[in-house]
Amino acid sequence: MARSNKQYLSISSINDNDKFETNSVKMLYSLPINSFTLVNDKENRIYLVKLVSSKRNRFNETDENYISFIKNQNTNTRKSIIQSYDQLLNTKYQVQLNQKTIDRVKNYFK
Repeated sequence: MARSNKQYLSISSINDNDKFETNSVKMLYSLPINSFTLVNDKENRIYLVKLVSSKRNRFNETDENYISFIKNQNTNTRKSIIQSYDQLLNTKYQVQLNQKTIDRVKNYFK
């Protein structure tokens, strides 16, 4: 459509709003490759955009930072599931804890 007025542009991240407005960049990240859309810049000029390609970061699964991140995420996910279940039980039933029994169990595992 543009013939000689084409421009190729790369966006480095979803927070890169140098060329387009912030909401437009977020919309571009939500669209599939080879799709067309209209976006605007800060001066409210409208552009017809076609997404040509996408580059995704690949993670090295043996990297220690990646492994620790995955372990922390798994731990956090388990904690949130257990907390949700605990809240559900507490709202449904009146739970009373015996402090002596809790202390005895703690001492057993020391």
